[in-house]
Amino acid sequence: MNFSMDSLRKYLDMLVPYDRMRWGLAAFSFFLFFVRIISCNGFYIIAYAYCIYLLLLLLAFLTPRDMMELMSAEEKDEGEPDAEFRPFRRKLSEFKAWTAVMQSTIICLFLTLFPFLDIEVYVPILVIYFIVLSYMMLKKQIEHMIRYKYVPWNIKKQKFSAPSDEKKNDDIFQPNTSKPITPGFSSSIFNEPESDLKQISETIEEKDKSKMD
Repeated sequence: MNFSMDSLRKYLDMLVPYDRMRWGLAAFSFFLFFVRIISCNGFYIIAYAYCIYLLLLLLAFLTPRDMMELMSAEEKDEGEPDAEFRPFRRKLSEFKAWTAVMQSTIICLFLTLFPFLDIEVYVPILVIYFIVLSYMMLKKQIEHMIRYKYVPWNIKKQKFSAPSDEKKNDDIFQPNTSKPITPGFSSSIFNEPESDLKQISETIEEKDKSKMD
């Protein structure tokens, strides 16, 4: 049993990066379940419980994990337009939500194999009650989002990139064309005027002549 659970967990971990494929499989299983309900023309109480469970999963997916942290952050950042970016942490992660959807769909499909679970109910009452319940719960969730100023997905703040290193190096090594360097000893490298060099050379020649004499 442990080996089978470990192998199942291993295969589930391999599916983590393929979110589109996983949710496509969930949508296909959802479609199969309702095809089964329509073809049997029964098991509406199971379908109702299944839809209520999916609604609860959706609300948990949209709810932040730590409400106290969210409330304290909202009070701290009040009046600060440039608050620090905080990623949205869900109460129910995306992978756990997918796992719960798949498990509930498989269980409900399995329950439709037992005729004694086909309880007669008045279907319009269930549909109206589900619509009213969904409206009230989603409205409450949206009001909660507006009150505490959060959205159930991560929006990265705009970042201004610094100039690249190549541009910096080009600016540093760009030659100064306002003062051209002319050949000779009058260049600014030596910091000595040409006239001073001539005077020095003349004095050296005079000293050499005086020694010769």
